[in-house]
Amino acid sequence: MTCSLLCFLIAVVGSVAEYSAPKECELVLRDFCFHNGQVLPELRLHYMTVGAPTGEPVLILHGIAASGDQVTSR
Repeated sequence: MTCSLLCFLIAVVGSVAEYSAPKECELVLRDFCFHNGQVLPELRLHYMTVGAPTGEPVLILHGIAASGDQVTSR
């Protein structure tokens, strides 16, 4: 699975020049409930999309150790 994800990311990075500039967004989920019943009052998810929302946009998620800009850098 990791290998296929890596191949997918490499393909996306290689074709970023064909798409519009990445758009950064943030999703805020209130009272997020985990499977064990604990509740987080506010969960913030920061993400980037590449491409038009009307077409087939690419959602870019990354870990906390690196910036999403490293994935989209040319």
